[in-house]
Amino acid sequence: MVEKTEEIIALARRLIEFESVESRPDQLKAVIGLVEDYLRKNTTFNIRRFEVNGKLSLVATLGKTKTAEVFFHDHLDVVPGTPSQFKPFIKNNKLFGRGASDTKGNGAALMVLAKELSNLPDPGSRRRRNSDPGSSGLPNVGFMFTTDEEISGHNGTKFLLEKGYRCRFFVTAEPTSFSIVPAHKGILWLSIKVKGKSAHGSRPWDGDNAALKAYQSLTKFYKFYPIPRKEAWQTTVNLGGISGGDAFNKVISECTLKVDIRYIEKDKPAVILDRAKKCFPGSEVEVVEEESAMKTPFDDSYVLRLARVTREVLGSDPKVRRGHGACDGRFYSSVGISAVQ
Repeated sequence: MVEKTEEIIALARRLIEFESVESRPDQLKAVIGLVEDYLRKNTTFNIRRFEVNGKLSLVATLGKTKTAEVFFHDHLDVVPGTPSQFKPFIKNNKLFGRGASDTKGNGAALMVLAKELSNLPDPGSRRRRNSDPGSSGLPNVGFMFTTDEEISGHNGTKFLLEKGYRCRFFVTAEPTSFSIVPAHKGILWLSIKVKGKSAHGSRPWDGDNAALKAYQSLTKFYKFYPIPRKEAWQTTVNLGGISGGDAFNKVISECTLKVDIRYIEKDKPAVILDRAKKCFPGSEVEVVEEESAMKTPFDDSYVLRLARVTREVLGSDPKVRRGHGACDGRFYSSVGISAVQ
């Protein structure tokens, strides 16, 4: 076990060193290349590589099949950071660096898992399993590594699903502190352009300040979806950005809001959108992004099996909970496939 742990840490450190952010396609290509080289050298899985709009993904399956009972998924892209954050280090027995937990450390663990599965005894059974996933031998699992989860997942996981890669259980290795997360909120991003009337700043009564109108409208919208005082399973609204105005001494004639809405099952996107339009009369309300929630039942048979295995490893019952942040599991959940973080 110590040897496996050391290999996971070594791989994680190498993965962290890649500045695999959206603006660095060369680094996205390089980090996928490292994973591909490792899997080809150390496993018996069939490896396929894809590129869509500059975003790369890798799939490892038994033989040429596109199906598996379980797909383990990891994303190798990260949010931007400073140069020092791409220099991994260990402190107090913990690995630090951009993506150490979200999710390059998890990716390293999956790489070693693929290797260990390939080293199971009875290579004859393994060869038969590669041509017939229904026979004995290797467990019928597959692996996905993508590079666009942080910006939508459309060119990675969603593409692979549409390409025909299916399973009964989809597990994405997101950081959950060993909790099991079968459900998370949906996403609705709105761009709201509020229009007013310009005037000189010394004569505000001659104008109609767009930013002030936006504030008043946003206050009305928040009454439908107030910010909770503590963590709660309810629809939330976040003002992610506001732009407008080009001088101190002018009444703002136009401003644009970026509104991030995370909705729960009972709140439908169409209803939320209609409320936004009513709260912002005369404004242009544009849907920038709409993503479904992940909604695997807590008593799903695969969730229960995963909980049992986790209990055996940790020695305690894992928490099964809902998540506030979205993950690529939503694509599989949306077509009726059990999915968890």
